Amino acid sequence: IENIKNYMELAFKQNYYVLGNLQIDALQSELCNDFKDENYFEDSLKSIYLESKITNLLHHTIEKISKSLNDKSSRSLKKDRISSLERAKEIIMKDYNSKLSIKNIAYKSAINECYLKKDFKQYYGMTILQMIQKRRLDVAKKLLKENFSVKEVALKVGYNNTSYFSKLFFNHFSITPNNYRKELNNY
Repeated sequence: IENIKNYMELAFKQNYYVLGNLQIDALQSELCNDFKDENYFEDSLKSIYLESKITNLLHHTIEKISKSLNDKSSRSLKKDRISSLERAKEIIMKDYNSKLSIKNIAYKSAINECYLKKDFKQYYGMTILQMIQKRRLDVAKKLLKENFSVKEVALKVGYNNTSYFSKLFFNHFSITPNNYRKELNNY
């Protein structure tokens, strides 16, 4: 307690250092403007609204800081590696429905497998397999809108096992492919 002022000053300096190079953006400005009107938050519903705005502001700011830190760490990669990583992503986006292996992607991207795995995660914030799965599931969602059966969609995006596809779809979107199609048909 005796040194609390020193700790507060130190915390402020450290936090300011993290935020020092970042400019306040439009969303942060808009969220901060909601706090200026003191009469706006008189009853309990308005207090809940205020709490949600604070949560939104914190969430957005943390994401912004995280992105800034990731950008700094990705700058340490050499241009030729970044080029290889971008080629790897292009391969995933284009050939998502084929049997992609890390070895094959590394070969086509002209990068060592170990570097590919490590740098891909650092640069894109997800593993190669996570990106393949995300791409497949995003395409699957679009195909389900076009009235293909679940089995047809699973095969089109590269999954031979329909139940495994359904499990992944549910884990990613919190709804089964069948229920998703039913919801689309109800609208």
